[in-house]
Amino acid sequence: AYTGVCLYFIVMFAGALDRTPWVKRLLSVRSELSVIGGIVIAAHLVRVVGFLALSLTPMWERVWGQPAASVMFAAAVIVGVPLTLTFLVPWITSFKVVRKRLSAKAWKRTQLLAYPFVILMAAQGFLLAVGHALYGYPYDGLALTAAFATDPAGWLASFAGQVATAWLYLALGVGYVVLRLRKRARDRARRAAALAG
Repeated sequence: AYTGVCLYFIVMFAGALDRTPWVKRLLSVRSELSVIGGIVIAAHLVRVVGFLALSLTPMWERVWGQPAASVMFAAAVIVGVPLTLTFLVPWITSFKVVRKRLSAKAWKRTQLLAYPFVILMAAQGFLLAVGHALYGYPYDGLALTAAFATDPAGWLASFAGQVATAWLYLALGVGYVVLRLRKRARDRARRAAALAG
């Protein structure tokens, strides 16, 4: 899933940046990158569909423990369901065969779902990383003690990796919103200046 997520972040950040020559070049293959990223994400969705069903059973809390179970439930269900919907519609309409059947206005409307999609994608990545970091909390159980005793460096590296991943997703989400709002303000200022001139 990381490959698809990275491709989508590239696509979305390219749209939030000023139109420099390299950004224009990236935007010229934006649709193709979306399709490729979507294929990877769709394969991931097929794999984790059982994850959603499991989250609605008592086994979920037994597997994750608390508070990780609640965080993972939020990632899988509360964020995951709208994330899937905001992914599928723009992705399917990114295929040229589908795009040709839509009016320009209808296609543009479906592509607006990409904005909540990128925010939800960052939120889910953040929650999944936090949930994995909290796995085994309060870190005094026998399973955790055995895992730590067997490979303390491995356990610490895994924990640190999850914490770093959570911060990365948070930074990507906030960074995208800031860049998008900045671009929107600049575009409005340019339009206003053009109308005034």
